Amino acid sequence: MKSQKSKSNFIIQASLGKVLTCIGVILSQFAFAQNPYKDDKGKWGIKDDNGKITIAAKFDKEFSFDGRKIIPVSLNGKTGFINTEGKTIVPFQYENAGNFNEGLAPIQLNKKWGFIDLNNKLVIKPQFNNAQSFNEGFAPYAEGGKWNGGDYPYFEGGKWGYIDKTGKIIIKAQFDLVGDFSEGLAAVGTNNNQSLFYGYINKTGKVVIKHFYNHADRFSNGIALVVIGDGASNNQHIFIKKDNTHVFSPIMCSRINGDGQTFKEKGKVKVYAFDDNFNEISYFINIKGEKVK
Repeated sequence: MKSQKSKSNFIIQASLGKVLTCIGVILSQFAFAQNPYKDDKGKWGIKDDNGKITIAAKFDKEFSFDGRKIIPVSLNGKTGFINTEGKTIVPFQYENAGNFNEGLAPIQLNKKWGFIDLNNKLVIKPQFNNAQSFNEGFAPYAEGGKWNGGDYPYFEGGKWGYIDKTGKIIIKAQFDLVGDFSEGLAAVGTNNNQSLFYGYINKTGKVVIKHFYNHADRFSNGIALVVIGDGASNNQHIFIKKDNTHVFSPIMCSRINGDGQTFKEKGKVKVYAFDDNFNEISYFINIKGEKVK
């Protein structure tokens, strides 16, 4: 899925058929300052907030850890993995790669995708046209489709399904876009008259919430944010439960920052909306949909 990314959760919002991989992460148990920088040779590294170089500039593309301990980076046209000290964890031998999650990371070799462990052992041989990281024991895989673009390629077309950690296909490729499993459900998108609509499936592939929404986020603390509307201005934003009932009445707004976990931890989420003069305003709401400070 390509698209839009959120650091706090997985968001599906994409133009038809174009996919950018948004994959799971290994969260660090500590925070550290990191500021990507580019040297005069066009190579990338990391500095701290005092301007001290923590990882020397030698990598092909900009990168950031964003709370992860290990990330894929590109060096001389090949992809490997480094830690926060810049130490190579997995050699630079792959064409592309995604983040480690649940002990495995997707890698591309000879134009096909498979999975390795932290010891660089090939656990699932490269055989898929695309693949994303594991969540709750399931990883999205693609049949058909193709990669386009240059330094920042995107995946276009094809159908998506899910595999388990042995590489066995559990849910056959049938969806146009897919999300990670979270709390037993995954958001999936299907094309209907050149528009994408999203619903939710369980781990058997059964549709438990029909494809009705223009946007669908992952479930968190028992609820998920969905949107009805084209995204151009204020649209209906709805927090739903797993039976598709509403937590509170739909809110007309442009976006909401937060999810079920945010409600649990902070008691509120931030809402952004356009007023009658098309100025963006913001306010907070609680789990009842009431405005709060």
